[in-house]
Amino acid sequence: MERPWTLGLQGSAASGVAPEALLGGGPFVELRADLGLGAAFRVAAEVAATGAVDAGPGGALFLRGIGRVDACADLFRPARRLSLGPCVGAEGGFLHGTGLVGEAISDVDEGTVPWASLGLLARVTASLGSLVRIDAQGGPEFPLVRRSFMFERPAQLIHEVPAVTWTLRVGAGLSL
Repeated sequence: MERPWTLGLQGSAASGVAPEALLGGGPFVELRADLGLGAAFRVAAEVAATGAVDAGPGGALFLRGIGRVDACADLFRPARRLSLGPCVGAEGGFLHGTGLVGEAISDVDEGTVPWASLGLLARVTASLGSLVRIDAQGGPEFPLVRRSFMFERPAQLIHEVPAVTWTLRVGAGLSL
């Protein structure tokens, strides 16, 4: 019998949200239900950061904290313990940028803006026995709030969030 609940951790990489990839992760809880599609519903929390980004006359750090909800369907089962399928997701939280002192920047500022996006992801899940599940999901996300981060003096654009960003998450969990 398949256990319906999974508690786990996932690592993530997001491209396009900041000038360099945001790397991070966090915990998740998933509930699987057989609704004819092998549905899975996941709630996750995540913190991710860029580290120092060289932005010409100065530098910047970016940090994002989000809560995420995903609904996935296991449409294909190429093997007994392997499933593939699409996911739709929504996430909300904050995106924080902090300026760093550089050659021409001596006075730095920081800003925090809301973050919200919708995603269409592909997912592969493998069951390793009855207790352990691993998965990977990735694809495009569509930010609902797009912001620009810039230095004021001298005026220089650091990053502008594009219409499409990309994400990859890899997780492992214990089924209960």
